[in-house]
Amino acid sequence: MSAYTKALTRSRAISTQAHDEAIQLKAAGMLASQIQPMASLNPFSDNRRSMTQYGLFRGWLYAAVNALASEGAGQPVHLGRMKSKGTKPKGRPSRTKSYLMSRMGSSASSKAARRELEVIEDHDLYKSLERPNPIQDRWQFTYSFIANLCLTGWSYIVAGDSKEGMEFWSLPTTWIKPLHEKGPFSEFKIVNPNKPESAQEAKTYGRDQVAFAHLPNPSDPLSAMSPATAQLSSIRVDDHIMTSQELFFENGIFPSAIVVVGKNPHPDVPGGVRPRLTAAQRRQVYGVIQKVMGGVANYGNPAIVDGLIEKIERLTMSSNEMGWDKSEDKVRTRILSAYGVHPYILGEAVSVGGYAQVANIERRFFKKVNTYLDMMSNVMSNFTSRMEGEELLVWWEKCEAQDPQMHWANMRAARSSGDVTQNEIREMLGLAPDEDSNESIIAANITQHLLKLLGMLAEGGVTEKQAQATMEGWGLPTKLAKELSKPPEKKEPPPMIPGQQPGVPGQEVVSGEPVKPGEEEKPVKPGAKPPKPGAKPKPESLEESSKRLRDAIASMRVSPSEIAGYITSEVEQG
Repeated sequence: MSAYTKALTRSRAISTQAHDEAIQLKAAGMLASQIQPMASLNPFSDNRRSMTQYGLFRGWLYAAVNALASEGAGQPVHLGRMKSKGTKPKGRPSRTKSYLMSRMGSSASSKAARRELEVIEDHDLYKSLERPNPIQDRWQFTYSFIANLCLTGWSYIVAGDSKEGMEFWSLPTTWIKPLHEKGPFSEFKIVNPNKPESAQEAKTYGRDQVAFAHLPNPSDPLSAMSPATAQLSSIRVDDHIMTSQELFFENGIFPSAIVVVGKNPHPDVPGGVRPRLTAAQRRQVYGVIQKVMGGVANYGNPAIVDGLIEKIERLTMSSNEMGWDKSEDKVRTRILSAYGVHPYILGEAVSVGGYAQVANIERRFFKKVNTYLDMMSNVMSNFTSRMEGEELLVWWEKCEAQDPQMHWANMRAARSSGDVTQNEIREMLGLAPDEDSNESIIAANITQHLLKLLGMLAEGGVTEKQAQATMEGWGLPTKLAKELSKPPEKKEPPPMIPGQQPGVPGQEVVSGEPVKPGEEEKPVKPGAKPPKPGAKPKPESLEESSKRLRDAIASMRVSPSEIAGYITSEVEQG
């Protein structure tokens, strides 16, 4: 009779479960006959599993998923147009394209490397990527996409038209009902699970309006496997630990000490009888003990035990419900390991062993984030290209880890070689730019070499083209290098005075005798007699000597002051 009762009870439970599932299927607008031929694509069972995982989105599960989704949501998005289909661009890529490719994910960079890429910034689609819909900005849109992937293994994007242009929505997995009558994932319905009665009136969407990404399940190519599904038992244990701790603190009793009241003597009881206090007496004893012995001010004071108080015992908190230390740590490790999140990423004070080890931890974490961003870039690129009728490339910038010590060592080396400017370094340090415009476009370490080159140019040791090519190799602009490489203009010598012999500039010979430096001969008028030999010329002034010296230097080479003046004027004009 007992076995019969158990079998009947089990049969009733199975029938009740089947009846409840049929009611839920009918409310969702689906029939069991439509689902049975494709058991691996059962949307109802997948939807029920997804609802369970959404319901457990708290505790360590939230910490891991939130870290991944928040990091990915902070990355900027870009839009480009692919050109010259089927041909590879000739020559080396431009510097701008090389920089953009270094910021792309692996899939987007491989596409851009084989094709010509034009970056688009004024397209309506680019505005839609920054503001996908009235509720979700780019941050919320990306966060929802990554979070759905991590929780359920599926992430759906629905597109539509609005008055302001195109809209994109990243919806929960439980809102999307795939229809497989015309083929796997050929059509979709959007049904709010809070209003299942609206399923009958839901509009059907095709693949041109719905795109999705999923984490593959090795055992079934038509289903998904999320980290939350793989660690569902650990996630439930973590939820039970939090619930038990909450209930323990809510329902527990936590006295710090036990006060034992003394017993009254009794003729029939050898040990005496302990009195039973009334409610008023109990409150009175509580108040007296708290007043006399409570508080930090009475810490360490002795307690008096007399006929009323028999003894005072300290109560130690050794309950297992308050700790769960061993099991909690293991559960946390399982959940974080499934998502590839180190406790350091969550802000915990852990010993990681220096900046190099921190960079390795961040690099592994960013690799996970970049995988999700790459999946999103692929989905949006294929989706938008199909909608716009031209091949477009959408990509989110990948996250990169940096070692601060190595980063600033590289920046100092780049600054010393002239690869970065003073204001770029100031910007990285959070300082305002230098407004004095005193940044030289000529690096300090090539100034002496530049002056030597100009001297060789003036002497004819190098040609004009050679000098210009050398300056451009040092990083000078082409216009400035061309101007500096022009040989200095040669000034014609003054006309010969009758009776004067040619000589070295600055040592003119009059009447066969050289003029000493600092001395000046008076001009000889036509028909006048030359001065007598040995006559002392009139000394020249300081201004005249300086002018004559400057004229001599200008006739030989370009002065450093002229170079600095030219550079200053170029910086101010450009």
